[in-house]
Amino acid sequence: MAQVLLCCVLLCAALGAMALTERTALRKMDQHAQPLLTLRPAVLEKSMDDVVVSWYGAPKPNAKDMIALYCPADAAVDNFIGFKMVSDCPNWSLGNGQLVFQVANMRTACVFRYLSANVVGQHAVVATAKLGFVNEDEPTQGHLSLTQKPSEMRVMWVSATSSWTSPPQVSLGVKPGVYFSNFTGISYTYDIQAMCEAPANQTENFISPGQINDVLLFDLQPQTRYFYRYGNPLTGWSAEKSFLSAPGATKDMSVNVAIFGDLGVAIPFNTPVEQQPPARRTVELLLQDLAYEPDAHWSVLHIGDLSYARGFAFLWDYFFALIEPVATQVPYMVSVGNHEYNFWAQPFKPSWSNYVNDSGGECGVPYAQRFHMPEQDKAPRNAWYSYDFGPLHFTVYSGEHDFTQGSEQYNWLVNDLGSVDRSVTPWLIFTGHRPMYTSSNDLDEGPLRVHLQQELEPLLIRFKVDLAVWAHVHMYERTCPMVNFTCVERGQAPIHIVTGNAGNNWQAPWKEDGTGRQWYYDEPSWIEYRTDEFGYSRIRANASHLHFEHVQNQRHKVYDSFTLDARSPVDAYRTNVVDA
Repeated sequence: MAQVLLCCVLLCAALGAMALTERTALRKMDQHAQPLLTLRPAVLEKSMDDVVVSWYGAPKPNAKDMIALYCPADAAVDNFIGFKMVSDCPNWSLGNGQLVFQVANMRTACVFRYLSANVVGQHAVVATAKLGFVNEDEPTQGHLSLTQKPSEMRVMWVSATSSWTSPPQVSLGVKPGVYFSNFTGISYTYDIQAMCEAPANQTENFISPGQINDVLLFDLQPQTRYFYRYGNPLTGWSAEKSFLSAPGATKDMSVNVAIFGDLGVAIPFNTPVEQQPPARRTVELLLQDLAYEPDAHWSVLHIGDLSYARGFAFLWDYFFALIEPVATQVPYMVSVGNHEYNFWAQPFKPSWSNYVNDSGGECGVPYAQRFHMPEQDKAPRNAWYSYDFGPLHFTVYSGEHDFTQGSEQYNWLVNDLGSVDRSVTPWLIFTGHRPMYTSSNDLDEGPLRVHLQQELEPLLIRFKVDLAVWAHVHMYERTCPMVNFTCVERGQAPIHIVTGNAGNNWQAPWKEDGTGRQWYYDEPSWIEYRTDEFGYSRIRANASHLHFEHVQNQRHKVYDSFTLDARSPVDAYRTNVVDA
């Protein structure tokens, strides 16, 4: 009993001392009219860990006061990358509170600042607290991609530094924690001089991407799950990941593909630039799909408009933090969109195009450097390419480069589509960001779509493409099998899909907007289904069937689906294609 009383006395004394210390600290802060800003922890172990930001004794708290995050730490007061309002905390009016942030490792120290608002809404710094990382060289932004060989897989990630004495490495094995192979690769970067226009080439918006590491794994065995880590002894290692080796080109295997465009980034705090909050839900559902079928052959095809960084480089860091849990499990294939590439002085800019500075001056550089898709002769990196995934052949085009007859891309498309062996890959999918058909009638886009139809639709018919899958328009649409806005029997023309509603929250109304300019007309007869709710699409295919479905995000339910049957007379053109 005496021991219990002694413990109580000691505990009360300790609490009293703590209260006295806190009161003393608050009195000191009141004397100086400066709040105390603290971080717990002040040094994060890894990227996107939580940090609790607490403040005490804020003088004359205002609902417009904010806790702002700056990376790098010496950024100007008005150049924060994110913030939360102190009024998000219930007891903010007392001058005390705490908020939780998740912060990406951007290979530099960061700082939080308490910004106090005056009567006209201007902010002044009244407290600061510096945030660091245990290892600024931490390997982050990992992602996989396919090559044109099933025995290969590419691994890419970012670190702060590189060294010729310790090149980027991937350790590989078939059992967790047991690695029998070590692959090395290359490192490279780009700087602000590679950005061609504002805002990307302005120092306040550019953040070094660090060292981009690219390692090719080879001699992989089929149908094998590999465990891997990436990094090196100098920069440290990632947590262990795993993937299933690529199926290659074969009709004797069932595969799943998640396919969508216009995802963007969802950051767990407010930012001064646009973000796409629905993107987080899309990625959560993708992770559920992978967990539900862990031994299935999965891949992702992101059809353009990836991060929407548009010249604000920190968004690339948070985009990769968002997709990394998916992209380190399965190949994450990408195609170029207007928000990766378009710039005022781009080489291909015909009078009928609406190419402006949609990339924010990035001009395709981060897209080309941060990803590595299968290479094609004479093609700019990641612009147009093709790959096989089980019974599927994907032909990926670029609507941002010259696609007209006689161009490098057009000639390549003819060759690629004409060389597909339908006895090996019975399903042919043509894909790219800008759609050939959509019930959106934005007048700026109309002339470009007319030229897509004139230049490329004859190829889709000639080579008997099954599906044409697009994005760019932030909704989901499915057409009938169609030629020149005319529905035909299935098997005579491809079905067109627009699946651009994975994250971007800019939506035009379906009907006239009241200004006399029609953005969306009433549903035309050639549209079989459409929705402006957020979601993504899935393909499940084997030798005999291709099942396509669109998943609505809010309920994780399939809202639209159809199946192509290779044994059906109307779909019976799964043989080698000859020139018409």
